[in-house]
Amino acid sequence: MKKIINYLRTSIVPFLAAITIMTLVAYLFQIIYQLMISLYIGITQGVEGLADGGNLPGEIEELMSQNILYIISVASILICGIVFYFWYRHETRGRQKVELKSVFNKRNIILFLIIGIGCQLFFSGVMNLIQPIFPEQFKSYGETMESILGSDLLLVLLYTIIIAPISEELIFRGVILHRTRKVLPFLGANLLQALFFGVYHRNIIQGIYATIMGFLLGLIYQKYNTIYSTILLHMIINASVFVVILFPITTISYVVMVVLGVVGTTVSFVLLKLGHRESSMKEL
Repeated sequence: MKKIINYLRTSIVPFLAAITIMTLVAYLFQIIYQLMISLYIGITQGVEGLADGGNLPGEIEELMSQNILYIISVASILICGIVFYFWYRHETRGRQKVELKSVFNKRNIILFLIIGIGCQLFFSGVMNLIQPIFPEQFKSYGETMESILGSDLLLVLLYTIIIAPISEELIFRGVILHRTRKVLPFLGANLLQALFFGVYHRNIIQGIYATIMGFLLGLIYQKYNTIYSTILLHMIINASVFVVILFPITTISYVVMVVLGVVGTTVSFVLLKLGHRESSMKEL
């Protein structure tokens, strides 16, 4: 029983904390923005505009544009990331710092690029191939992606390539994986944080590939023992969606994407492992 309670405390608590922080911040910002809109209506339309309670909710909804709602979502995960940055620093306090030069050398960066592009090609290829089999699930997934990508391009790029990777890595590979490794073997801890990462996306299609992606990112974190390595790889994976659009929309292209993704990712992981062995032998 004590072990179960310990597992809950070390892994579920930070996950629930992240969800709670983002939800509360989003609600708080929405309330503040609605109050600002009410004030604006009061200034522009006078007391009569505020007194007409029947029209006020409709006007507020009209003034709350998609970009504003998107900014609120971005702000909520950004603030959560800041909180978890200090939490991660507390968790890793006293730990020997990793030489970033040994992580971000030319060879590793090239392999990270291949892994990131390979993951994106694999996930995109598989999803396009299985989409006709699961139309209902992909309808929900499409609505989710539309809400993410349907805003101003600069906001989308800022969120998907910079803010989301940094915040999510601090939450899942930073705090959750780091804490869970204290009570579970690495494989179990990595699988658990990857499952949380999948649940976090709140969509079965996105959740499945997020779980696989989270597990791979956990392997990278375990290898280099620094959150900067997974942040970089996460950024590359998200940015690699622009590589996918270069492929024509055909079944053959989707199969090629899957094959290239599997081969590129597998070979790069093997080379990263071999590179680690070679560096270890040089140290000996």
